[in-house]
Amino acid sequence: MSTNRSLSLTLPAELKCRIADFSPPSTLAALARTHPTYQKEAEEALYRTLSINTHHDKDLKCLETLAKSEGKAQLVRRLIVECGRRRVLENEAAMSHIINALPVMRAVLDLRVRMRPEEAWKWTYPLNQLLSDGHRALETLYCNDDLDIAKIIEGNPSLKILGIYANSDPDKILNTFENRIQANQDRPIVYTLQRESFYPRFDHLTLFPAFYSTDQITTAHLDLARSIGEDRGTDMSVNVDEVTQLSVYLENGTQTARTIMEDVSSVFSQVTWLNVHVRQPFDVLQSSQGIKDIPLLFPALTELNLRRLNTAYDTTDNSREARLKLVQEWSVTCHDLISVTFADGETVLREDNVAEWV
Repeated sequence: MSTNRSLSLTLPAELKCRIADFSPPSTLAALARTHPTYQKEAEEALYRTLSINTHHDKDLKCLETLAKSEGKAQLVRRLIVECGRRRVLENEAAMSHIINALPVMRAVLDLRVRMRPEEAWKWTYPLNQLLSDGHRALETLYCNDDLDIAKIIEGNPSLKILGIYANSDPDKILNTFENRIQANQDRPIVYTLQRESFYPRFDHLTLFPAFYSTDQITTAHLDLARSIGEDRGTDMSVNVDEVTQLSVYLENGTQTARTIMEDVSSVFSQVTWLNVHVRQPFDVLQSSQGIKDIPLLFPALTELNLRRLNTAYDTTDNSREARLKLVQEWSVTCHDLISVTFADGETVLREDNVAEWV
């Protein structure tokens, strides 16, 4: 027995790391406290990924530990924090701990902090300063839209995914791209998350392919799906199969746009409400423009809205008869489609339970 115990205490560091990787947090905490020879590996595994909810006292204590222990804060690679409803004091304590821990949390790669909209203003300034100081090599960041997005992007050139918990019009993000971010600056894949249903989940996402680089176009939505799959939120979840509303900002209506939307539909296959914004003028009836086929990529579609970003441009003046014919073609694939709004504001509706469009 004593021989086996001695062997367990003299295992190579690689094996200790493997043991730690497969141990639950309670075991890791016990190992870190009681076995000095396992403390390093146990603490590295214990603090590598943390999911914090302010409804849980033990989670708040964990954040307090990070704020007080520089060594433990430096072990964090992924930190997810959810500020709960009706937890004003607890949320304030949690954010205070985060502000104190972030200056030394320089090895963190994935940071997701969701504040309550009505409380976010208290922490906007310190978070803007900390998240744009250039002291971290962040690859993934999720934050509220109250923050200075352009400043944060500028301070994090390694950022690949930026998820924004949106409480206002996504056009605010669009204006940030157009007015404050340099054209030659590397940009992360940016998207917004909104809750539109009663259920505690983000079911409405907004994507901005108009600002993707050439390299990003081919992998953007797979990277996005991977990032969503790594979310460990508890109060509010995000799942590609639960996204039913989608807004997409495109540069133009060409075949490139169709290729982008093919990738989007392969990830978000349950979309029933689609809002397509196009920057340049387009003619939805022209088969040479890929936008005509976009609705066919979403068979579960019930509502489609086409928009133009620049109102200085107008779409081709299509007759109502031509539009009705096009919508009828779409409805062959999209059996549940009941409403289509074109870029000039004209809406075509299908009467209840019949195939007649008016």
